[in-house]
Amino acid sequence: MSEMNIEHQSLILNQMESEGYILEIVPHDQSEVSSDNDELIEKGMLKKITYTASIFNSDITDLIDARSCETFAEALKWATKWYLSFSKKKIEIQ
Repeated sequence: MSEMNIEHQSLILNQMESEGYILEIVPHDQSEVSSDNDELIEKGMLKKITYTASIFNSDITDLIDARSCETFAEALKWATKWYLSFSKKKIEIQ
């Protein structure tokens, strides 16, 4: 699959929402998680901020899938690709 533009991602996210899926992307400051991470961050072995992308059902009671990502863009890309592979749908831009 080629890179999606913002319009295509927006269409996919709207379709996810209309079908009752909730996408949550949460940033995590790795230096606050553990003091051991500070050295890894300084050496460039760990990003200071990482993101968890989670997909829930419409009641936000059941976690369907989740992924830890290094960037917000990566988290969004993972979620849209997850939906396309899960639903087997093709979202066309008009």
